[in-house]
Amino acid sequence: MADAISHYVEFGERMGLSPWKDFDPFHYARQYPDLEGYGRPLLLHYLRHGLREGRQGRPDQAQWVAWADDPDRPTVLVVVHELTRTGAPILAWNIVRRLKADGRRVAVVALRGGDLLEDFRAEADEVVEVAADEKLDVLAGSVIGRCRPGYAICNGASTAPFGQYLERLGVRTVGLIHEFGFPTMHTPGLAACLSGWSDVIFPAEIVRRSMADCFPDVALRRTQVLPQGKCVVPGNPAARLVDTAPVSLRKSYDYLVVGAGTVDYRKGVDLFLAAASAVAAAAPDLTVGFLWIGRRRAEDGIYLSMIEEQARRAGIADRFDLMEATEHLEAVYGAADAFFLSSRLDPMPNVCIDAGFAGLPVICFADASGTAELFAASEQCRELVVPHCDAHAAGTLIAGLARDRQRSRRLGNCVQNLSRRSFDMDRYVRAIDAAGLAAGQPQPLAEPAAQPQPEPEPA
Repeated sequence: MADAISHYVEFGERMGLSPWKDFDPFHYARQYPDLEGYGRPLLLHYLRHGLREGRQGRPDQAQWVAWADDPDRPTVLVVVHELTRTGAPILAWNIVRRLKADGRRVAVVALRGGDLLEDFRAEADEVVEVAADEKLDVLAGSVIGRCRPGYAICNGASTAPFGQYLERLGVRTVGLIHEFGFPTMHTPGLAACLSGWSDVIFPAEIVRRSMADCFPDVALRRTQVLPQGKCVVPGNPAARLVDTAPVSLRKSYDYLVVGAGTVDYRKGVDLFLAAASAVAAAAPDLTVGFLWIGRRRAEDGIYLSMIEEQARRAGIADRFDLMEATEHLEAVYGAADAFFLSSRLDPMPNVCIDAGFAGLPVICFADASGTAELFAASEQCRELVVPHCDAHAAGTLIAGLARDRQRSRRLGNCVQNLSRRSFDMDRYVRAIDAAGLAAGQPQPLAEPAAQPQPEPEPA
């Protein structure tokens, strides 16, 4: 008995173990922040003072009753940084759907909310939104104590503030890192996660190298490089069922080029416009349209104003259109002739995967994305990669494609074939699940895993 008490005092309370049915230490700490720094087991405070003061020893809400163990349905905890209708949350939603289809129970922790909340609730067994003043270490223990996950998935570097506590609390964790290194260098807890998580998966070798440059431990441990698959986009009840703008725009142009993403500097909308200017100069006899689709944030208002002014001063305002983000991207790609990834940095954007599956040639900048890395390794697709941020080279290439439609279609077919071989969501989720369920720890000093090579291309 004494050994059990000693274990609880030294280890058990920090692990979220409940010593009896009326007390949950993580709930107690979460409910009463005035006890921070108490210095002794919280159970002792509850017995000496909390009962008399009317404090609640454990939650009485049904949703916080611990899940029953089910060996046939392992539980996976998925952590997302937010629930907005953007790339990483959409990928996480697809991961949750496939885990559920494979018989897993899934709990989701969202560090911020967003308009995909109900979509996640429809797929996951539980969704926990983190409150603004939430103590993440306490919440981690509470969620673990309730859900008892077999392993956790942290989707993106921005989940590190929460994810840093998971392995400390005994939960094997797989980190999915979709970001380049230097923009994430000051993310709280990320350095500890990259060295301490049980496994780390990158979408492309260029992303892994960038992280290793900023976080040396990445180069000293075993990691995986595996691109995600093609995502299904959750339906948006507020969206129009049919958006005819891309179709009507297509009728106005000889050749239509599409770009997509949040209207900001990283996505390079200014470079998209500079390429449009180069096309106008190289092919004055053709009317080549440029359509950008993406959400506009209030904090990027100055950049948006500069984009509009750039189009006006360059004399291409009549062939440049901005369209709000839409879930009907398939209709957009069906009306387009090419996709231009003008991003300065973009690890492995979902929009390029979608454009590739739609059979569009995808023009991109070297050393700026996993997409360009994949194309550069393909003899049939590498001509779509132009020098980094060289908008004039991109414009010259686009003008050539607009003049030679047979070449444009050939390259679109090559991109489609490469995309179908390279992006497989079932394979991606199976690899994550296998890493999470694997017994034992990875060997931290092994060489990084090489990026899977695509199958040989047809002649």
